[in-house]
Amino acid sequence: MSVRLYIRKDITEFLHYKLTTIPPYKGLDCMDLNKGSLFKYDIDKFYWILDILTNPKQNALKIKKDDYFALCSPILIDNLGKEYKIYLSYLINNSFIKCNNRYKDYKCLRYKIDIDNSIEFINYTTTVLSIPNNKPNLNKTPINIDVKEVLKKRNNNKIIEVVYEEKSKLYRKKIKTYKLELGRNRKYPSFLKTMSQYFRRNLKINYNEAIEYCNNYINTETEKLELKLINDKIDKKEFYKQIKKLPNRYTQRITSVKNLHFGKKNKSLKFNRNSSNKRVDTNLTFMAKDIRKFIVGIENMSYLDLSNSQPVLFNIILKNHYKNVSNELKEEIKRYYLITISGNWYEELCDIFKLNRNCNEDREIAKKNWMKIAYSKNKGYRTLKNIFKRYYPKINEFIETMKSNDHSQFAIKLQKTESEIFINEICKNLVENKIIPYSIHDGVLVPKQHLDLTYSIMSNILNKHLGSVPVISIDDKKKHHPTNTEETIMNQFEKHFST
Repeated sequence: MSVRLYIRKDITEFLHYKLTTIPPYKGLDCMDLNKGSLFKYDIDKFYWILDILTNPKQNALKIKKDDYFALCSPILIDNLGKEYKIYLSYLINNSFIKCNNRYKDYKCLRYKIDIDNSIEFINYTTTVLSIPNNKPNLNKTPINIDVKEVLKKRNNNKIIEVVYEEKSKLYRKKIKTYKLELGRNRKYPSFLKTMSQYFRRNLKINYNEAIEYCNNYINTETEKLELKLINDKIDKKEFYKQIKKLPNRYTQRITSVKNLHFGKKNKSLKFNRNSSNKRVDTNLTFMAKDIRKFIVGIENMSYLDLSNSQPVLFNIILKNHYKNVSNELKEEIKRYYLITISGNWYEELCDIFKLNRNCNEDREIAKKNWMKIAYSKNKGYRTLKNIFKRYYPKINEFIETMKSNDHSQFAIKLQKTESEIFINEICKNLVENKIIPYSIHDGVLVPKQHLDLTYSIMSNILNKHLGSVPVISIDDKKKHHPTNTEETIMNQFEKHFST
C-alpha cells in the first residue's frame, strides 16, 4: 500500500530552499534569540498543509470568502500533533500561506495558499499585458509572446509525487481514514451500498488523454483570458486575478485524475456520505466538470440534473412558510415559483444585474451573484443585495431572516433538501429499477439506454415535492416537461401551496 500527494514542483522546491536557508525554530524569544532551539520537523507535515490548501476540493474543504479555508485545531492536532502551530507559523512567516486571524467571526482560524506572491520565478508583472490597443488579427494566436515566455520559465506545470512512508504518522492516519470510510460504506442502506460498490469497481478515466489535457490547461486558459482582455470582457485587474489562480486549478485537475486512476493502489477512491449536508462526496463530485469528458464510456452515458437546482429547491422551504407570510411575500413567491420552475432563474438575474441572458459567461456571473446573495453573511455584498432587493424585497428579507443566526445554515438546509430528494429518493428508486447511477449532487450520470426511465423517475419525484415538474437538463440541454407552461404552472402552484 502507498499514500501519495500531488504537489506543484515549484512549491516543493521553494519549501526545501526555505527549510535549508531559514530552518524552523521553536521557543524563540525576540528579546533573547538564544532561548530558541532548532525544530526537528517532519517534512510530510509541511506537505500535508500545502496539499490541503492547494487541493481543497480533493480534501473536502468548503471554499469561503476570499479563498480562505477553516483548519480547526482538533483536525490540525490529529494530523500534525500538538506542535502544529510551529508548522503553520513557519509557512505564514515565510509567505507560503496566509491566516485571516479572526477568531471572533469564526469558530476556528482560516488559511489560504499565498505562495505565488513569494516565488520569484512566478512573476506575472513582467510585461504580460503589453497588448496593443488595436484589435488583433484573429487568424493569429492571441497569446502574447511575453506570456509564452513566462509560461516556459515557470515550473508550476510540473507535479511532484510525495509518497508517505509506512512509518509516517500521516500514512497511518490516511490508511485509517480510508478503512473507516470503507467500514461506513458497508453499513449504508442497501441501495447506497450498491452504488458504492458499483462506483469503486467501474468508474475509470482515460488517463493519458486526461493528463495531456491537464498539461495544456494553463496555456489554453491563458489564451482564453487574453482573448477576453483584448475583447474587453475583463479588465486588467481581473486578468491578473484569474491568471494567478491557474496553477492551483491545474493542480486540482491533475490531482483528481491521479486520485481516480490510482485510486485502489493509493487508497484515494472516495465514496462518503457527508455527515453535515448528507450529500454523497466522491472523486466524481470533486472533479472539475471539464475533466468528466475523459471518464471511460462517457459517450454512452447521459447526465441529468435539475436546472437552477438550489433556487428551485428553495420553493420547498417557501411552501412550508407560505400560509403564515404577508400577501406581499405571497405574490413574490408566486412569481419566483413560475420563473424557477420554468428554468429561467439565472436569466432573470441577468436582467436584474444588466447582463446578457444569452451569454453563458454572463449567466455564470448571475449564478455567482445568486450564491453571494443567498449564502453569504447578511452584511456582505450589500451592493448586489440592494440591487436584488429592488425586485424581490420580501424574498430578500426572508432569506436574511433565515441567515440571521448562522448564515451557513441556509445553504446546508438547501443541500440537505437536495440530498434527501436526489439520494434517498431518486437514486434509491433508480437502483430499485436496476439502474446504478453515478451521483453528482443535484444530478445523476446513467447509461443512455436508461435515459427515458431516469427522466420519468426524476420528474415524478420532483413533481411530488414541488407540485410541478421543473426543467431538467439532459447533457446540458434543457428539457421542458409538457406541463411546463405558464398557465399550468400557476394552476399547479395554487393547488400545491394551498395544501
